[in-house]
Amino acid sequence: MKKSSFVIFGLILLLGIGLYWLSPISHDGTDPSLQQTAAVESEPIIEEKPLVELNPEADKTISNESESELGPSVEIQKVFAQNLQAMGTCLETQNSVPGDELEPSLRTLIDSVRGEWGESVITTEDWMQIEMETPEGEKRRIRVEMDFDSETQVQRKLKYTAIDQAGQTRPIEVAEDQAVEPSESLIASLESGNKILMREKFERVYFQNGEEIVARQANGFLTDIEINRGNKSFKCSQVSQQGSTCQCL
Repeated sequence: MKKSSFVIFGLILLLGIGLYWLSPISHDGTDPSLQQTAAVESEPIIEEKPLVELNPEADKTISNESESELGPSVEIQKVFAQNLQAMGTCLETQNSVPGDELEPSLRTLIDSVRGEWGESVITTEDWMQIEMETPEGEKRRIRVEMDFDSETQVQRKLKYTAIDQAGQTRPIEVAEDQAVEPSESLIASLESGNKILMREKFERVYFQNGEEIVARQANGFLTDIEINRGNKSFKCSQVSQQGSTCQCL
């Protein structure tokens, strides 16, 4: 009797131990599923970032360009359009370029008189020059001008100079055979590697009935003009500035 009771007690003990290890409750008295949930909830949330970070200044409009780089302002274009109308009245020429805002360029000026004067027949360049700065900071000038001293023919001659801080010029030698009727490749080679500060030119445009446009330009835009037709002239100075002045003579 005692022996069978001992066997039964042993079976009950083994069953209890088995149930203990198979129980979903952890050994420290908590539900493992709750532990897992708590672990997930306590894990820090990592915010995903875009692959390319946006520049915080990207929404700001920044422009360091000067007016010369951007071209003449709207106000100057309006003044030039008014000046062309005044020229038409002075020279009794219908302006064939409509608009209240016109770019102060030689092309615009020629287009404005083409309707009555027709196409230009001759264009000459009295001179052109390029102001520039070397990487070492020295100012230099390339100037090509028409030489009218020759008795046989008019020639283009190149002058290449350095300019000191006082504005005094010093010639830089160029082979004589290259300085007369200089090629575009020669001028380009002299420009190469330097910072261009200013490009200027002085041109004359002639039409079939004797009309004439005399124009000085800087960086592609007009600075001074004189238009002649018959016994009348129309002159403007500082064309690409708000303070431009014109005269009908």
